[in-house]
Amino acid sequence: MSTRKPPHCDIEYDEALAIQICHGLRCILKEFQSAYALSVELQICLKDNLK
Repeated sequence: MSTRKPPHCDIEYDEALAIQICHGLRCILKEFQSAYALSVELQICLKDNLK
């Protein structure tokens, strides 16, 4: 049985790249949160108009 690390574990850690990825994920999360908030507002408006 081999005890070597898989090839992907030999990649060096790139702090700058990790920070860029985190910032990118934050922008995506903000977009999803905005879209969700708009969908909730739309549902409320529709309910109000159906009364």
